[in-house]
Parts: sequence; structure tokens; C-alpha cells
Amino acid sequence: MIAKMQCIEDPSQILTVYEYYMTSNYWEFYVLDDNADSDIRYCLVMGFEQELGDVSIAEIKPFVYFHTKRLGDLLPASGFKWMIEASKQNVKTKKGRRYEKK
Repeated sequence: MIAKMQCIEDPSQILTVYEYYMTSNYWEFYVLDDNADSDIRYCLVMGFEQELGDVSIAEIKPFVYFHTKRLGDLLPASGFKWMIEASKQNVKTKKGRRYEKK
């Protein structure tokens, strides 16, 4: 699942997230490129600071505590919110009624 995060302070900053890693020291890596064949991936890293940059997945692999591509189960990075696609905002119920998901 691919998800988009929007910066709360700067709504024009939108990041597309493909994967998520958490290491044993609770650093979080939101993978922002879809080049799964490469060891070097562009990530938003939540560690001592919040940084954008290249990360060697092979280098962090021994310390990975959790990894997923099911991003809908995660909270967004600090200072961001998940974006909901317009097509998913209007949800149809079993009885055919529509409501707007907030």
C-alpha cells in the first residue's frame, strides 16, 4: 500500500511513503522511493532529529525491530498527517446511504 503524508505546518509538503522500518532503538524510517531493488533508499528518518536523506537498508537490517508495507496500520510521522484520497472520503454504507468520512 502506498500512502501520502502531508506536513501540518507546510501543507504544500507532501511525501509519498512506500515502506516503514523501526529499529530496536525506536528510530523510524519512512521510505519515500519505490526503488525496492536498491539498497540505498530515500527516507524520512525520525531519530534524534527529523531528517530526509539516503539510508542503506542493509546497514539498518540487523537492527530492524518492525517492517511493513501496510501503512494504513501506522501513525504518520510526527508533524504529518495521512492524506485521504477524495475517492475514499465518501463512503457508501450497506444500506446505500453516503456519508463523508472525516
